[in-house]
Amino acid sequence: MDSPIGKLEFTKKQYYSRIHSLTNSGLITRQNGKYYLTSFGRIVSFYQSRIARALDKFWKLGALDSIAKESGNDLRLKELYPNLVRSLIEDVEIGEILLNIHNSSLSVKSHSLRQAATQTHR
Repeated sequence: MDSPIGKLEFTKKQYYSRIHSLTNSGLITRQNGKYYLTSFGRIVSFYQSRIARALDKFWKLGALDSIAKESGNDLRLKELYPNLVRSLIEDVEIGEILLNIHNSSLSVKSHSLRQAATQTHR
């Protein structure tokens, strides 16, 4: 927020219009003539940076989706998935998200299979 309007390549009207919108949406506040992120603004900024990092890996994420889709009932591919995530996705946080989703979907599927097997044996 300390940079002059000229560095942003906005007209004064564009600058103040955006400041007004950010203030009205609760993302920033003005104190002693300076603008600061609100708590809400910090959270939005935090997640916006995470989304930007994911967009940088868009094609890798798409490749992982294709592999996951093709794995269907192939146990070998399902077992390889965590290694593929670790090798393709250098960002630890994004990798953990993918692995947590993968593990939770596996546990739901295995639970469903156990239930089906139990009902079949009754």
